[in-house]
Amino acid sequence: MKTISYLFMMFFTTFSFVAQAQQIKGKLVDKAGVGIANATLVFQQVQDSTFICATTSNQVGEFAVSQSIIPCRIIIQHLAFNTKIITGEKNELGNITLDERAELLDEVVIKASRPIMKVSDDGALAYNTKEIRRNRPVRNALDILDEVPIIQKTESNYEIIGAGKTSVILNGRKSNMSAEQLRQYLMTVPPEQVKSVEVFYNTPPQYGVKGASINVVLEKQRSDKLQIKGDIYTTLSQKFYYSQNGGFNLSMSQDCWSWNLGYSIDKSVSHYELQLNSLHTIKDETTYDIAQSTHQKYDHLSHRIYSDFSFDLKNKDSFRLLYTGKFTDNQNKALSDMSITNIKQMKSENNIDGNNGLHNISAEYAHKSWNIGLDYMHYQQESNQNLANTDAETDKDRLLSGSEQKVNKVNLYVHHGTQLNKGRLSYGIDASLSNTDNTHDVISNAEIYDDGSFRTSQKEKSFSAFIGYNQHIGKKGMFNIALKGEYFNSKIETEKQKSTLWNEFHLFPSLTFVYKVRPDRTWQISFSSQKNYPAYWKTTPSKIYMNPYCISEGNPSLKPYETYQLNANHIIKNKYIIGVFGDINPNYSTQLMYQNPQRLWAVYKYVNFDYSGKVGIMGIVPVKWNDYINTRLSMTFFAMKQKGELENISFNRDKISGRINMANNVTLNRSRTLSFQLSGWYQLPMIQGIYDVENMYNTSAALSWLSKQGNWNVTLKAEDLFNCYRMKTKVEGYSQHYSFNNQVDSQSFSLTVRYILRKYKEGKKKETDASRLGI
Repeated sequence: MKTISYLFMMFFTTFSFVAQAQQIKGKLVDKAGVGIANATLVFQQVQDSTFICATTSNQVGEFAVSQSIIPCRIIIQHLAFNTKIITGEKNELGNITLDERAELLDEVVIKASRPIMKVSDDGALAYNTKEIRRNRPVRNALDILDEVPIIQKTESNYEIIGAGKTSVILNGRKSNMSAEQLRQYLMTVPPEQVKSVEVFYNTPPQYGVKGASINVVLEKQRSDKLQIKGDIYTTLSQKFYYSQNGGFNLSMSQDCWSWNLGYSIDKSVSHYELQLNSLHTIKDETTYDIAQSTHQKYDHLSHRIYSDFSFDLKNKDSFRLLYTGKFTDNQNKALSDMSITNIKQMKSENNIDGNNGLHNISAEYAHKSWNIGLDYMHYQQESNQNLANTDAETDKDRLLSGSEQKVNKVNLYVHHGTQLNKGRLSYGIDASLSNTDNTHDVISNAEIYDDGSFRTSQKEKSFSAFIGYNQHIGKKGMFNIALKGEYFNSKIETEKQKSTLWNEFHLFPSLTFVYKVRPDRTWQISFSSQKNYPAYWKTTPSKIYMNPYCISEGNPSLKPYETYQLNANHIIKNKYIIGVFGDINPNYSTQLMYQNPQRLWAVYKYVNFDYSGKVGIMGIVPVKWNDYINTRLSMTFFAMKQKGELENISFNRDKISGRINMANNVTLNRSRTLSFQLSGWYQLPMIQGIYDVENMYNTSAALSWLSKQGNWNVTLKAEDLFNCYRMKTKVEGYSQHYSFNNQVDSQSFSLTVRYILRKYKEGKKKETDASRLGI
């Protein structure tokens, strides 16, 4: 892989010099280093001001002319910036900084400001990423999501405030990745390549997802002449252990095609601690007082590659072919100490080694308003477990297990849109087939252990069709209504029997209504519905032994659950948002732990509730104190209710909870190349089934420097600054008595260095669906 990297760099360097020949090029930026689009550049002879040629800057502020005109006079004009005249004496002019235009009227200074957010024609809240990342510690595309006011983050998960479960999509199409894989992917994308972030409370059906979503829109890459660009980056991180990642991107483009290549490597080591205290009663007679401490080390090395080729035909059709691959080696070591008061002490060591590989090939063809796509994905995961338990009275007990999962999936979609009366009609079909083989073998003390061993083959097929209509209501409003029908069939075959997991047909209606009461006040109302299917491994008859006391069980009876969501937001001046929301989730599922009444086992298991729901209010308030300091504040408060049953334990609970987020940004110098951010959040206590989850909070800080030329970016970041993020949970009642304290490896201090080679721009990508993969 190192050899390939060197070849790419040599290839890039060679073509960079070729592309520079006989050209004058540069980039127009504002004081924050953000590119200025659509500026006019007039080139004149120095001696007599004779006109030579003229051009405009592109979407990222870059410009280039091919004439041999050095030296020359360059007049730069833009409505929002002061006119600037410079002398061009070399081919590479680098970054040219323009000053924002200010008009003086009776001693009052009026400056033009760009809106950070607007309501788009399809009902999305579209955020201008150039404004969002201005003077912020943004290292990559993922960091941009941290800066969007209406998005909140818990650990590595992103969700829209007031919307609950949120999908993340790329360029208006479902991303075929798990949340973790998507997070890693966005960490490799340069922030300059993100054109906008669109927030949907109700996603249009042609985007491939239902319910709420965050659409990351990347710049489309085209150039008049052959251009080769790229960037190199690395991040050094110190958590409990040291980790490092890095990579490069290489892009070639011309007027009708582009080819993007990338490689990244991530060597990370994480730490996890769990303190469990349990009063466990067996057969309503004997109660055991158990204290357990677990320390876990997770070490992984992953490689990620992609190749994305797109081509525009002369009739304006387009074709795209994409390959993505990800390959990971894992080592997981968990040490547990367990004591049973006045009885005995036990120790365990659990080692799990494994690897997984993901391949995806996708092709898409666009003809006028038709889109046809085909995807094929192959995923394979293997792992081996070695669990050793010892106590003072017996010899060592040893349990060995081996697991394997293979997934093959193909998906086909055809979508079309056309004008109908005063609106636009869209419709389409999607079809997918998949086959998943799971194997798990257990050997206990050199003997085959049938309890926990299994072999399953799961076949799924789904067919869906949608129809939607979007129309404006005069100049003030718009509505978007859609209906999607979906048939889903899943069959599972074990060594003993064949059965049907799900054979269902559902209709999913959705509606978005937007109305401008006044130019600076907008109402947005949306309703959505969706079905949530569990990951493959959750429905297997697995039994994973974590230590002498804790077990993780699969649930073959686990059902998918529905979500119905209603939101109403009042948007003021495209900045402030006040809203109300509510959702109901019949058959909601999550993981809970229960004390087995027959044996000394604490069992983790995914179970269905009767329902889970909440209603609440939310608010977003950004404040600009002056040109150097700004604050954004978001709040949400809600009443939640959950009803269900866990292993014959019935519960019916409600709770009032909420969360407050705040971020403060400070620009530290006049040239706006140095910025500081201090942010944090506080979560009120809440419930999860029979769990009582205590309050949680987190504080982070970051310092970012951007060179005046814009090619170097250095960011220092401290996550969980005071090491206070804990998930403390307790259960008292329901014949269950235990508490545990999860200490995730959240505190980190990182240094990111990024160097941009010729201002690389990355094109549109599509990823592989792995949201339900894994053993």
